[in-house]
Amino acid sequence: MKERHHQMNQPYAISPKRFGKASTTVLVLAMLSIGPSLFAQPTVRVDTPGVAFIRDNGSGRAAIEDVAGGRRFRGEAGAKLILKAVLHMPPSNSADPKIQRLVIHFRTSPSGPSLRSVKLSNGSNVEFRIETHLEGNYIARETAAPTSVANMWDFKTSGPRVWAQSILRLEVQFPQGFDSPINPGEFFLVSVGVDFPRKALTHADLVTPLAVTTATIPTAIPASQPGTILGIGLDKYL
Repeated sequence: MKERHHQMNQPYAISPKRFGKASTTVLVLAMLSIGPSLFAQPTVRVDTPGVAFIRDNGSGRAAIEDVAGGRRFRGEAGAKLILKAVLHMPPSNSADPKIQRLVIHFRTSPSGPSLRSVKLSNGSNVEFRIETHLEGNYIARETAAPTSVANMWDFKTSGPRVWAQSILRLEVQFPQGFDSPINPGEFFLVSVGVDFPRKALTHADLVTPLAVTTATIPTAIPASQPGTILGIGLDKYL
């Protein structure tokens, strides 16, 4: 009896020999099915759409038009447009408000305008200003290198923190004709995407409370009246 008592108090461990190959396979598959849902998305992407950008400053005239997929800017020859928008933020419970990666999706006409700079401001503080000279179709591209053609910038852990009033500004330069009039083309802005670090899941996020219901159970069987038969319904339990 002493030996049996000692074995029962030993820590219980799962052994492959106890359950066999089939159970071990099921356990591994269950772990793999849980893994991607928890760890496959280290960042949260939030897009500020092109239609959120308005003209802030610059020189020269320009026409602004909303079309399918974004906003189109047509400037006169030599025009410089400063476009701005309030940066869209992720839900506070899902991501840390710190920029990890920023990407601009846009398209320019052939021999047309170019994106010259990207600037982020928190109030009067300029968090960063990136000088560029980008032309072409970046609607689907996310290029980080070489830097001369990059439309995506990875700040890793050194990105600035942002808030609900952070302002993003884009500088667009339209070409100038010299000997004869030219068609300066258009700048089509789809969106500016920002990746924020996803917050770590807590125990409360992983555990869903169970709803508990209660029922009243009779403590005594009612007494039968004279001349009547009390049916208890025992057939349900046989």
